[in-house]
Amino acid sequence: MENNFFFQFWVSRSLRDFHVVLSVVAICSQIIGAVSGNQNISSFGEIIALFTILHFFLHGYFYRQQKFLSDNMRVYSLPKKKIARTGSLFLLLFLTCICIGMAIVREIYSGTLLEKIKSLFLYLFQSLLGQAFQSDGLGKGEMISQENTLFGAMNQISAKPDSAWENLINQIQTILILLGILLLIVLCIFAVVSFVRRIAAKAHLQIKQVVRKDTIDQEKQLRRTASSKEKLLDFSPVAKIRRAYRRCINQRRRKNQSIPQWMSPKEVEQLVSVPEEMAYQQLHALYEKARYSQSGCSQEDVQTVKKLKI
Repeated sequence: MENNFFFQFWVSRSLRDFHVVLSVVAICSQIIGAVSGNQNISSFGEIIALFTILHFFLHGYFYRQQKFLSDNMRVYSLPKKKIARTGSLFLLLFLTCICIGMAIVREIYSGTLLEKIKSLFLYLFQSLLGQAFQSDGLGKGEMISQENTLFGAMNQISAKPDSAWENLINQIQTILILLGILLLIVLCIFAVVSFVRRIAAKAHLQIKQVVRKDTIDQEKQLRRTASSKEKLLDFSPVAKIRRAYRRCINQRRRKNQSIPQWMSPKEVEQLVSVPEEMAYQQLHALYEKARYSQSGCSQEDVQTVKKLKI
């Protein structure tokens, strides 16, 4: 395929104009068919529309993949076979979901979706309960008493049963609806299994969790955030010196300037450009004493801070 001229030409062009032309043809065919009442023209428009939608997504995948692989760095760093294999699986799943979505939309437009879902549940009830629902109470026109298969029961519901094209599309839509329901069930099972696994893993981690003590002294006021452990009525010498230091830092920092939590007092002072004067050095030394010293500060240290002209 890589050496085929037509394939290379196909993947190297965006084909935007081609898709626009086909879309216009499909819309015009539907309008002409609806006005004239010609079913063949309407069927032709639907065929063109389906071809355009599927070709748009299919060509878009190969076109974008070709642009992706044209980058030499990505070609050499990722295996092309792995890209093609993984991309093909996702493309197949995506196109399947697109077809299921189009089938559901068309069933809703024709008004037969609820009837098909109803026939699905009635058939499942009949299969589970045996002969309980095979009575005259269901009516002689019920599809359950006429078909012995789920596909046959759902396929009997059609908006235009006299048209060969409508019958073909109806059969394809029935298959896609069944496939969509099966896919939805698989996704629900996968979601439940993933949820149970997360709960089990979380419970397992809680059992083995090691309780650690956080010894980081967080200067909440320097970041202008409230602290739940701040004691407003603390008038000890240590608290007074720490408040004086925080007030000095907050006065010198710029508007909306944030101070990282991990910074040391010296780094904080360099960040807010504290002068290299003796008064600020004394305040720095007393703050470190209040913050790190085991004995703390005394009332004389508080008086020293008050005498500093800062």
